[in-house]
Amino acid sequence: MGEETCRVSSVWAPVNRINRLLGHLRPSAATCPLVYNALVIGLALTAMSIATWLFFVGVCGSLIVVLISFFEDLTELVGKE
Repeated sequence: MGEETCRVSSVWAPVNRINRLLGHLRPSAATCPLVYNALVIGLALTAMSIATWLFFVGVCGSLIVVLISFFEDLTELVGKE
């Protein structure tokens, strides 16, 4: 059987040249970009979206705590004795 052929984008070209020079990959793997499973990519994107929303919810919660602490300390400093 012959070597697999595939189209190589310009983004992969420098990586492929380095891999071929170092001899880390067989020729067919060095000239073809990796193909990932669409399900895995979809799960990763969903997890990243959830993590992003959780991050912003956490930042908003921290902001609320900081504001409450600021106003409590301000009233303690300026308030009646």
